[in-house]
Amino acid sequence: MTDRIMPTDDPLVELREALTRGVEAAADLLLALDEVPAAMEAALNRFGRPTTSADAVRRQAHRHAAKLRELQEVWVVALASLPESGAAADRVGEWFRRQLDRPTSDTD
Repeated sequence: MTDRIMPTDDPLVELREALTRGVEAAADLLLALDEVPAAMEAALNRFGRPTTSADAVRRQAHRHAAKLRELQEVWVVALASLPESGAAADRVGEWFRRQLDRPTSDTD
C-alpha cells in the first residue's frame, strides 16, 4: 500500500476510502496467512525437519486469521452504514432550510 489517501474536505469520503483499503488489505493478508504455513511445511519436509514448527505456525495463523476476519467484518459493516458522499451535507442543508422556513414568533 504505497498510495496514501489524499485528504479532502469531506471526512466521510476519507473514511470510506480508508475502510475500503482496509478491507482489501485484510483480504490480501488473509491469503498470506493461508499460504505461509503451507510453504513452511513444504520447506521443512524437504529438509527432513519435523513439522511441529509448521503446525504451530498454522495454528497461530488460524488464530490471527479469525481475528482479522472479525475486524474485516466490522469494517464492511461500517462501510455499508456510511451515508453516500454528499448525503450528510444534503441532510444538514435540509435542516437549515427548514429552520429558515419556520415561522418566527411574534414575541421577538
